Amino acid sequence: MTLLPIVTVWIAILIITDNCTRQCLGLPLFIARSHVTAEMVVTALRVSLPANLQFLISDHGIHFTADVFKQLAKDAKFVHVFIAHHRPQSNGIAERFVRSLKEWLADKVWKSDKELLEFLRQFLQINISLLMRMN
Repeated sequence: MTLLPIVTVWIAILIITDNCTRQCLGLPLFIARSHVTAEMVVTALRVSLPANLQFLISDHGIHFTADVFKQLAKDAKFVHVFIAHHRPQSNGIAERFVRSLKEWLADKVWKSDKELLEFLRQFLQINISLLMRMN
């Protein structure tokens, strides 16, 4: 354990996928130690969500149950649908995307959020190319 680096900054990634096209709509990073706020998530969603969004599916995390998120749903006029408690597989497309991203990042090393962001861009480009070949 003494050989492991000391983690001084936590970086969270919010994965936003479209259930119909299976396309990733955004991978915003949050550099906020271990505390990402609902306000930060809502700010990222305002930038990433399509204007014609009808439904948003999420877990019951505090970011998605906060008043600021409820206000976003009201302002953007979409229906917020929760997955079943303790059943992440009910949001299978997003969960599969998380797994693919984790597997792809497993052998990567980054020392800054900018380096991680570049890896995320590469990952998205690979996935966009794969989706285009499938269609």
